[in-house]
Amino acid sequence: NLDEKYAHKIISILKEIIEPELPQIEEEQFMQFLMRDKKVADNKVNYILLNNRGLPEIRDNIDLKIIYNTFQDYYMSLK
Repeated sequence: NLDEKYAHKIISILKEIIEPELPQIEEEQFMQFLMRDKKVADNKVNYILLNNRGLPEIRDNIDLKIIYNTFQDYYMSLK
């Protein structure tokens, strides 16, 4: 629900200040790393998502495949 223009602005700012050197990683390994994160509770990953400016929402029902695909898309955009 986050305004697309606002989301692109956030991404643009982050790209200016962060130059990540991300490794190419297979899905299984990615999932293993993800499940060791501090946001994991009851074998679910808790995410804080922005619905709009200043309106965060905690969600734990996001398909991990979507997270991996988003990571892959971001990784490819860096090349």
